[in-house]
Amino acid sequence: MPLNDDDMQTTSGGGAEGPADGGATPGQHDGGADGSAEGPADGGATPGQHDGGADGSAEARPTAVRPRQQEDGVARRRGPVTDRWRRISIRRAATAARRSPAAVPVRPGEPAERTSAAAALARCVSVEAAKFAAAHWGRTPLLSRAVELPNPDGFTDLLSPADADELLSRRGLRTPFLRVAKDGQVLPAARYTGGGGAGAEIDDQVLDEKILQLYADGATLVLQGLHRTWPALIDFTRDLSLAVRQPLQVNAYLTPPDSQGFATHYDTHDVFVLQVDGRKHWRIHPPVLPDPLERQPWGGRADEVAATAQGAAALDVVLEPGDALYLPRGWLHSAQAQESSSLHLTVGVRALTRYALVEELLAVAEDQRLRATAVRHRRGRPTPSNRS
Repeated sequence: MPLNDDDMQTTSGGGAEGPADGGATPGQHDGGADGSAEGPADGGATPGQHDGGADGSAEARPTAVRPRQQEDGVARRRGPVTDRWRRISIRRAATAARRSPAAVPVRPGEPAERTSAAAALARCVSVEAAKFAAAHWGRTPLLSRAVELPNPDGFTDLLSPADADELLSRRGLRTPFLRVAKDGQVLPAARYTGGGGAGAEIDDQVLDEKILQLYADGATLVLQGLHRTWPALIDFTRDLSLAVRQPLQVNAYLTPPDSQGFATHYDTHDVFVLQVDGRKHWRIHPPVLPDPLERQPWGGRADEVAATAQGAAALDVVLEPGDALYLPRGWLHSAQAQESSSLHLTVGVRALTRYALVEELLAVAEDQRLRATAVRHRRGRPTPSNRS
């Protein structure tokens, strides 16, 4: 897909560690893409800080082993918490199929890779790729309703409420693959992590009973780096990355009823918001800083952001299951779950700009060999060169 003049057309197989949407407290970089908080797309940091990406560090790799807990000196296995999640309104039922999608056209002889990429983009936007590139990419938001998209089951095939439950209760998550936000603040990991049980040499295991309590108290749970850990999203991210020719990152936001994780903010990357379950009210305002760079998080303009958020919204909409929303970087947004819990995916698009290229070249120029005075040889003797 053609990109605008500010983007370098670079193909990636899917995984930038950049934020993906969500929100943050002033001064922090949310890193996240959607966030409803949804702040930094991925989660959120305090103004001025970069959260470090949503996929987390290499050491924080989830395993398929159930978490263990220490109780009275004896390690015991925790069971799944599905029933408890249901009681606090995380609905397990998949979104009912309510539309008859038109198949993405496939040209005879077209490479399968290109077809998959086109199909992935078609799941996220309701207009043709060429029109999206010309009218919306890096420019203006685009709301796509479920009935306009070729997704018979919405986005539950990518990550369902039951899948989120499994990740939280049975996969032994460690930080930073999970972040928790409430009332515009990212909570310290110490509030929901602990040791892994007898013989485990880790101290950052996510404790599901603590997560359950925080969620019941209104906190938003951010599952980070899913483009690296969840099979369906690994494949989807790879295909969509080929379509937009940019590296991507995926986070999931699980928000309790009538709750909002983050205040109004902007992200330094484009995002696709894919509503999986429940309903969420989004308010979108124009940028206070067009095309912000990664080193220009919203926290540095918190006052401007707050003032702009008091005005009329450019887009005021409730996303329902199967709906999608594209937001270019810099556009202000906030999101609040409605009468039931909400689960949405945020796909963050790392902005590869000419500015980023110049930054990389300057970093290379720091090499001592390039900073050394150039010399030229004449008759076997080095002499100073008039060129640096």
